Amino acid sequence: VAMSLALVCGAIATGALAFASYRERVVVQRLVLRLRDLKTRDATLRSLHFRVDQAVASRSEFRIEEALRFTLEPLIIAGLWDEVSALTRRAHHQETHSAFGRWLAGVRALAELYRGELDAAEAVLAGLSLDDPWLAAVDALRLALTGRGDDALQRIADAGPSPNLAVRYQRDLAEVHALAANGRRSEARQRIEASIRRNDGFVDAVLDLEGPASPIARAVVAGPAGPFRG
Repeated sequence: VAMSLALVCGAIATGALAFASYRERVVVQRLVLRLRDLKTRDATLRSLHFRVDQAVASRSEFRIEEALRFTLEPLIIAGLWDEVSALTRRAHHQETHSAFGRWLAGVRALAELYRGELDAAEAVLAGLSLDDPWLAAVDALRLALTGRGDDALQRIADAGPSPNLAVRYQRDLAEVHALAANGRRSEARQRIEASIRRNDGFVDAVLDLEGPASPIARAVVAGPAGPFRG
């Protein structure tokens, strides 16, 4: 998955660096492998849901946030967007009152985009402040996927620059789909071909999220026009 979906949609891990490193290398990777294995997926999902259930029952915002971070990270990397959608819908955070709440709202909207539920993604973002760069990037992607290229590019411009890798990743996706939606297919193709040369997995993300640039990506990958096939 392209850079583990840009470091799991932006800086999930918090706390001590040593713990985050251990979790990333050992715990999360182990969970991802189990989620991708049909023989162990159901049991792993039950375990993850139980963790969230226990946290919700405690009514502790800290425990709920920790459980959601722990649970959503492997689900996102494994691409189990139905599960991501279900868990984020169960969270009762005030989505505009905390950084985590805004991140969670963006992840929920992103899950709906991956599920092809564009109206649901729009509903999640409705009423939220799109001054937040992460939410603005996800909304720009939503606009681009629906063919509203000019609106998507304007949303990105209005948000201004961001150092956050996840924000830039979603913006890049939005831009390539927006270019294709606006008829600037050669520019979109150039970006996709550059991604293949870099071998950064970006082309896979263009293919995974069906939108205006997806046919271009399929043509580049499949050839014979694709110069990167041997």
